Amino acid sequence: MTWLFVIWWLIGYILQVFWTVPESLGFSKPFFLLLYALCMLEISGVMRNMKLLFSFLGFGVACYVLEVASVHFSIPFGTYGYTSVLGSPVYGVPFTIVFAWIAVFINCWGLAISAGRFWQALETACYIVLFDLILDPVAIFEGYWEWNANGFYYGIPLQNFLSWFVIAFLFALLLNKHHSKSTTKRMIFVLYGMQILLFSSIAAKHGEFLVFLIGIVILVIGGSLYYARSKNNNFFTAIFRFYQSKYLLPRYFNQIYILGDTEAQVEDGVPVLYLVNHSSWWDGLLCFQAYQRNAVPLENMMMMEEAQLEKLRFFQRLGAFSIAPDKPKSLVETLRYVEEKLKNGQKVWIFPQGEIRHQDSRPLHVKRGVAKIMERFDEVAIKFVSMYYYLGEKQKLNAVLEFSTPVVVNGRMLEKEKMLQERLQSQLDELRDNILYNEKNTLEKAETLLKRESKSISDSFLK
Repeated sequence: MTWLFVIWWLIGYILQVFWTVPESLGFSKPFFLLLYALCMLEISGVMRNMKLLFSFLGFGVACYVLEVASVHFSIPFGTYGYTSVLGSPVYGVPFTIVFAWIAVFINCWGLAISAGRFWQALETACYIVLFDLILDPVAIFEGYWEWNANGFYYGIPLQNFLSWFVIAFLFALLLNKHHSKSTTKRMIFVLYGMQILLFSSIAAKHGEFLVFLIGIVILVIGGSLYYARSKNNNFFTAIFRFYQSKYLLPRYFNQIYILGDTEAQVEDGVPVLYLVNHSSWWDGLLCFQAYQRNAVPLENMMMMEEAQLEKLRFFQRLGAFSIAPDKPKSLVETLRYVEEKLKNGQKVWIFPQGEIRHQDSRPLHVKRGVAKIMERFDEVAIKFVSMYYYLGEKQKLNAVLEFSTPVVVNGRMLEKEKMLQERLQSQLDELRDNILYNEKNTLEKAETLLKRESKSISDSFLK
């Protein structure tokens, strides 16, 4: 469906911008709205969720009713009237407007990457108003509808834009937060850009260069901001890695040591899981710094509990995604997401304890979710990562990350949790003993994350 829409869009762009649409293709614009809606329902995954699908259909019908009310009573959008270009009006409004509302809303909702339902709703509403800044004037130029008002912007009243904002914000606020594949996010962004480009180009054809310039500004600035804020963005990760290495980590750590190879050398097609004990807020940041040294940016993904990710939202920009163990439906969706990432060759880092526990607390309980992930594959490569923090003669902390060689196991083996717990715990115990009783020899072969040991006040007394 997506490619059919893209082809239809391309034909429409050529005809509307460089020629005219022949009368024999009078059905093309209503059909365009239908294809746009089906395309957005498909690539957003709404088609696979019947509850969500019916929610969007209800939303489209509700917006149609609001349009009818506005045409007859000027509430909520203002005073305007439809022509027959988008289809024969029913109670003054073409029914194809249902498809238009569904398509535009999903397109804008799918772009929103903010953490938290409120901020996601606010972002959705902003995208939809920007869309309407281009759409509404072009609809006037093309004769889709006519405004009977003296608005500030091509005769369009402020009331119209405020109504678009409020409607989008309230509906988005009712929806649960959603995970989207990075490829889906990119496609949704491309489709949004295609629509802005189409309507901006039509505005230029009519000689309305203000609308054209607004459209170009939205494309350039919006595209740049979206790229910079994208979860899987090389630019953001590079900046954050630099910030950590030059400021954040030297401020709190004397040195950070790495034992073993951070990379997992396994056969092609074998998924790789990194299992890390979880004893500190710093764990995720140190893991990020370790795997970002040599890996393709965001080749690694990190799973965090939803409650923690809500508090530490910036982790989303570093490749983290959430899991809510107490929500069965969300858990199933997350497991599918992890399965997809692993099949695509990405490496997933998991804190199997599910919560922060003191590094000397025993036993190291492994939650059931890891076993559920393993069961989806015939073979899984596990790299056990032990993180140990300690104070020495220096004022600042030292941290050691030890990486095991990858252990390839049968994903459907019995007593998986017991095996994982024993391996994770025994490796951490051994690392702790080596640091306590043989620190110098243990760290001689270690690689250091910080270029040089960080200085502190205590250094002046230890010379």
